[in-house]
Amino acid sequence: MYPGNASAGCDGATANLAAMTFLESSAVQRAFKALLLAVVSLYFGLVALGNLTAWGINYPFVGHVMAMDTVFPGNPLTWRAIHDPLLWRVSYALLIAWECAAFLFTALAAWRFAGAVRRPEAEPAARRLACNALVFGLLLWLGAFITIGGEWFQMWQSREWNGVDAALRNFACQALVLLYVNQPTE
Repeated sequence: MYPGNASAGCDGATANLAAMTFLESSAVQRAFKALLLAVVSLYFGLVALGNLTAWGINYPFVGHVMAMDTVFPGNPLTWRAIHDPLLWRVSYALLIAWECAAFLFTALAAWRFAGAVRRPEAEPAARRLACNALVFGLLLWLGAFITIGGEWFQMWQSREWNGVDAALRNFACQALVLLYVNQPTE
């Protein structure tokens, strides 16, 4: 208690206890889960918007990866290369569609978790939806970028057109969100 506040009836310890109790509440944990889901959704939305509005910048990435024109010289796996621009466009459109779907799916999950802040009984359903939404997003990074782009098309060998590290960062961040969101709130 501060000497000048003796008559105020509230000391710093009581205020700290109230703040700690609030931060430890299950409603706050659910709110944090909703916020993390909203940030993941925002990220997917920004990625999709960037790919839609900067087609001329991002589309060549897909073409170079699929053409395998920047892998190590003499790579015996270049038989996997695809040189058809139509297939590049279809692949790019599918990636954008996946990003848009992940945006909507995680936005819905964030909305449901936000609703569970005041209605704890809604949390199990919100958690299932959130886990499914996050796994859907994880499949993009692990399946499309790391496995197909990175390994099948040997993207990891390219200095100019290598998205494996970025995909791994996205995968790791979203996997951490998945681990946190999947924990039951106490």
